[in-house]
Amino acid sequence: MLRHHTRNVSNNIQQLKNITLSTLSLFFFVLTTTAQTVPRTVIAEPNLIIRAEPKTDGKPINSIPFLGSVSVYEEPRLKDTINDQPNEWRLIEYEGTKGYVWGQYLSYRKIPHDSERNKEYRIMYEGAHCGDINYDPNLNWYGLYKTPDEEIYQLQKVEAQLKLIESVSRSNWEKEGFEYGQEYILKTDKEDKSIILIGTKTTLTEGMRKGKENQHGFLFPEQILDMSIAKNITLAIRAKIEAYYDSLSNSITKRYELEVSSSKFQYSQQGRTFYTQDITNCIPFIEGTGRRNALYKNPLLKWYGDIDGDNQVDFIISSALMQDTGGSGVAATLFLSSEAEADEFVSCVDIHIFPSGCNG
Repeated sequence: MLRHHTRNVSNNIQQLKNITLSTLSLFFFVLTTTAQTVPRTVIAEPNLIIRAEPKTDGKPINSIPFLGSVSVYEEPRLKDTINDQPNEWRLIEYEGTKGYVWGQYLSYRKIPHDSERNKEYRIMYEGAHCGDINYDPNLNWYGLYKTPDEEIYQLQKVEAQLKLIESVSRSNWEKEGFEYGQEYILKTDKEDKSIILIGTKTTLTEGMRKGKENQHGFLFPEQILDMSIAKNITLAIRAKIEAYYDSLSNSITKRYELEVSSSKFQYSQQGRTFYTQDITNCIPFIEGTGRRNALYKNPLLKWYGDIDGDNQVDFIISSALMQDTGGSGVAATLFLSSEAEADEFVSCVDIHIFPSGCNG
């Protein structure tokens, strides 16, 4: 009789366990089918492992590539510590797979924006930044470096690494180079810091390049800058103010413009007609420039030389937006001769806009 009673108790306990597990399974099903999800970007290189259970030795069931998009459930959030870094295991769904990933590698940023994934070129500056990220790990990345000769630069292929602040413990922020308000760092495998990083779907020929950093300052109206890198390899860039008549308002408006021509000497030959290329519309923040007392509103010829190795002039324009209200931004625009159409000297291949300050 006692054994029979014990067996009944054991059976009741097992039934209770089954009911509990069934209830939990049903709860989990309801939770994961009704709970809201948020999009996140994976920032683990080369990929982030999805596990069946929220633990480091959980069975791997899939993986998400670096910069892959994933849906993250708001709950559950299971706190844990890995390698002395506290964070949470998050329930996610990726291409039909549901499982758990380490939350440290889930970023709210879209990097890069989906509409721009197929860009042929990207430009970025090394170091810590905030704002939009112009990095694509699937491109070939090159750094442009100074040499002891101020008119010779070196183009080197680099291994670029993007690190977001979410992936670094707070105690290591300073060591990694983060400062207040900065959200990510772009580094390379080189000790020296490049003038600029260029990403491209194609390959560029590494080696020495003729070029020069502009020491003449901002491009004020009627200023003409020579961009010669050899006797027969030259372009000129001119800033000017053009007046336009608006028939609707019966008024004249003035516009600051930038144009490119084959040589600065053409401008000194009176009466001679020569071809120029207007590059104004490709440069951000250029509207409203042209006043000498507003230095920050005039664009700057940052660098010129032969980047793509075709023995023609390429250049980088830097432009800025600064407002009395405190808003600010900086843009870098890359012009390459190798991508120019038949009626162009250069083509605008990429623009990267980023905040000039991260503390606002």
